Amino acid sequence: MDKKELAKAIVKKAKTKTQILTETRKRYRDVVASAFTDEDVLITSASQIAFPIVLENGDESYIVITVKIPRKEYDPYTESEEYLSKEKDQSNG
Repeated sequence: MDKKELAKAIVKKAKTKTQILTETRKRYRDVVASAFTDEDVLITSASQIAFPIVLENGDESYIVITVKIPRKEYDPYTESEEYLSKEKDQSNG
């Protein structure tokens, strides 16, 4: 294989950021799905699963779980602190 063919092969095998993100979402989607062994898990997209549930009043519904990789800057630590603080304030009335 000459240099030109080698360069083409390398470029052909290189993944785009979108491909990498999609593969990563799928991998984590599958990890999350595997945790629900007693449920009828449905894979609804590259980043989403769903499974049917019955609510305590007998109504049927679905749990939908989406695996998301933020593309913008994201600080889950601050977001978690804010959420827990709001939840605490609401429970204190």
